[in-house]
Amino acid sequence: MGWRSGAKKASLLVLGALGLGPLTADAIKRWADRNGYIDDPTTGLQWALAKVAAITDYWFFYPAASFFVGLALGLWFDALLRDRGAERKAALALLGYDLREFSDFIVDQVGLINERWPTCIRDRWPDLQALLNRAQGAELPVPPPKVMQLNDNGEHLASYLQYVGTFLINNQFAEAKNAAIHWNAEIEKYAADRQGGV
Repeated sequence: MGWRSGAKKASLLVLGALGLGPLTADAIKRWADRNGYIDDPTTGLQWALAKVAAITDYWFFYPAASFFVGLALGLWFDALLRDRGAERKAALALLGYDLREFSDFIVDQVGLINERWPTCIRDRWPDLQALLNRAQGAELPVPPPKVMQLNDNGEHLASYLQYVGTFLINNQFAEAKNAAIHWNAEIEKYAADRQGGV
């Protein structure tokens, strides 16, 4: 319903502009002819320049001009920052999808009987390293290297990737960072418990 009323309004505006356009042009032409601006176009230009110059004599011109220039610059910077913010959100969401995809890959590979953790993901170690570099570039704490030596079938790394990725997809960067810190602490604790138990 909303787009129909918008289209109706737009079509009315276009029709109104088409109807008023020739009338306005005719009125301007008659006014210019009466004042001699058609016979001598430079007279019309001089008149326009004189009117513009006269506006600068008013006390409010320079404050108003400064205000509008500042407003235009502020709106431009605001739009620029919004664009950059949107680009960052999109990049973080994409990173989140990639983290979750790799988490699912780990879970699938560990489920296979023929190879053990971490050799079951050996073919994609460069992909994992590139993914963790992207996360670090996004100012997220990454798991310590010892996560690959844990005898946990990749559960801690998969959980890190799953939770951090989910928060990034939902544009919750602070929560993603907290989840990364939490899972890194869990990895350290698990490694320390295993080392103490040996």
